[in-house]
Amino acid sequence: KAEGRRPELGETQEPAESSNLRSVVGRRSSVGNQHSLTTDHRLPTTANVVTQMFNIGAIRFEPVTLKSGLVSPYYNNLRILASYPALLREVTALMAETMERAAIQPDVLIGIAEAGIPLAVALSQYTGIPAGYVRSAAKAHGTKRMVEGAWPEGATAVLVDDVVSDGASKLEVLDHLASAGLRVRDIVVVVDRGQGGPETMARHGLSCHSVATMEDVLSILLDRGLITPTQVEESRLFMREASAHNAT
Repeated sequence: KAEGRRPELGETQEPAESSNLRSVVGRRSSVGNQHSLTTDHRLPTTANVVTQMFNIGAIRFEPVTLKSGLVSPYYNNLRILASYPALLREVTALMAETMERAAIQPDVLIGIAEAGIPLAVALSQYTGIPAGYVRSAAKAHGTKRMVEGAWPEGATAVLVDDVVSDGASKLEVLDHLASAGLRVRDIVVVVDRGQGGPETMARHGLSCHSVATMEDVLSILLDRGLITPTQVEESRLFMREASAHNAT
């Protein structure tokens, strides 16, 4: 393999050929007007998208220290999805379907810096719903705004991010969104890492919707012979311990 060349996505590169035709419906509000957008797409399967993410290294099984200080046997580096536009579109399609199933109809999509920003933009292009983002820290110059974008007064936002772990970092942005005049009840992520984050956020009135749970990921990759039973057991043990730690 040539130096600097990106990894091949493997034989599951084009799952759209075998998937069913679905309708993804998104609704958005602009200032003074209500719009409805309906787009037909061939929806990829979660199993094929998870496999492709594993193939490019977006899902890896190796020890890594998390922000919480816990050591996880797996790592989700979904920031690299922006380097694989075809796969990013498939991930976006599944995020849009997740929103549709949950009957989420926001006025604006707000990406959480940094990984959530390209996902929010891609999801905006797919659904027609406007996007913005919340910074990780305020700038010392310019407008010094924490939340960027445009939306009508009293707008409802849905948060967009790559993964949810213990949920703490998601809750940190809620005050900034409230200060920007946004109402937030839902967050959409690609992977729920199985650390009890959705339960934590639910206690603060935020519903988490994921394309796949880490348990889904383990089952898919084990079934396809890409990981070992030992890796699955190590991951499940970590999830149990992390969830218990998060609940205390």
